[in-house]
Amino acid sequence: FMDEYPPYPGDSGARPFDVFDFGTQSFPRKPAFMIFDENGRKMYPMGRVVHNDPHPRHEWSADNLTEVEMGIFQKADTLEDLARLTGTPPETLRETVAAWNAACETGTDTAFNRQPDTMRPIDTPPFYAGEVQPVVINTQGGPRRNVHQQVVDPFGDPIPGLYAAGELGSIFGHVYMSGGNLTECLVGGWTAARHALGRQKVPS
Repeated sequence: FMDEYPPYPGDSGARPFDVFDFGTQSFPRKPAFMIFDENGRKMYPMGRVVHNDPHPRHEWSADNLTEVEMGIFQKADTLEDLARLTGTPPETLRETVAAWNAACETGTDTAFNRQPDTMRPIDTPPFYAGEVQPVVINTQGGPRRNVHQQVVDPFGDPIPGLYAAGELGSIFGHVYMSGGNLTECLVGGWTAARHALGRQKVPS
């Protein structure tokens, strides 16, 4: 239901998962499954462990076999068996894989415009499936601020002496901009400092 290589996966790559069905009160695109074959398993690690601990709890294997043994990926000799393991209608999985393989053969993904150099057929058993879910890596938002980086109240008036810069109240609040936030820290901090230095001292 999406191109897996959006401009910035950390943000736009998670947005297609947000589709909500009000009739069923559910997110129909969750969970999703990563499907690959034996050739795909050997290409490169299919994931990596991200955490804040100084000592990793798990090092992802180069060939993904450890993760197969751990149950992160399920394995089946046929697509029909893989469909049963994932709770997917077998015909749906067969049709999806057939359409994908046809796109790989022509080098054109008419459904989602995926880059040709990232496309490989799924045709060599055994087959594998891994459940994928969107992950929030960053939050955006915060207090509003004016052109001087002053934080403003609900009526748009600046709060004396209160400034903000960077991601807090970012102008990129609608999307995660990666390095753009670092630039905003520098420019915003510089702007706030210049304005703060120019303020009149209030008599005590």
